[in-house]
Amino acid sequence: MNSIIYEKRTYSNVKNTHSHDYFQLLLPLQGSMHIETEKMKTILKPDHLFFLTPSSTHTFYADDRNEIFVLDIPKSRIPVKFQGYRLNDQYLPINKKWESIRFLLLDEMKGNDSSDYRVDRLIQYASDFLFPKSHEYESLNYIHQYYCDKIELTELAEIENFHPSYYSEWFKDKFGMLPSKYIQQLRLSKAKTLLKETDFSILEIAVEVGYNHASSLNRLFINHFNMTPKEYRQKHKNG
Repeated sequence: MNSIIYEKRTYSNVKNTHSHDYFQLLLPLQGSMHIETEKMKTILKPDHLFFLTPSSTHTFYADDRNEIFVLDIPKSRIPVKFQGYRLNDQYLPINKKWESIRFLLLDEMKGNDSSDYRVDRLIQYASDFLFPKSHEYESLNYIHQYYCDKIELTELAEIENFHPSYYSEWFKDKFGMLPSKYIQQLRLSKAKTLLKETDFSILEIAVEVGYNHASSLNRLFINHFNMTPKEYRQKHKNG
């Protein structure tokens, strides 16, 4: 699964237990459903949402008529700054902000000109309310501010008062990848946005995200998407 699937679903009184390798956001519209995970057991109603993480085994069923707006979200659609976070399932109240997000997502589903790109952007925005904030870690903030520059491992380790070799292990444990990989993912994410939203040349985009040559960006895209930045732009621009 590469794209976000978003649709209304109804659930029966038959108990089901499973897990999946993607995130799932449940936004109830009417009725209720029972949902139980390893750490939580609740009845989900329209005044709350439930956010399931990949590989979380959960049991669900319903006692009454219901309609749930469900979004199946691939890991790749989560902002890179949150990828690798150790996150538990979440049961959150629907506040004004979430009411607006739900309305906009539903509007995309109903519209004749629905756009996967706009849904992606809405999920990017909503992720800030689902994931822990990065300000806990000063070196991570530093990376997000200067990822387009050359960042030395020793700089990052010094910020956290760690030895460089330990810092790499600590970072991988916290965020699921080494600092160099994380920086590469940030550059890739920014390049994707610039390819879709601007008319910058490939070289200009390469320089903007921290590479001196367009060939470096070409290699990055071929390794990740099996296509060049130019081909990626042709496929996704204004999509």
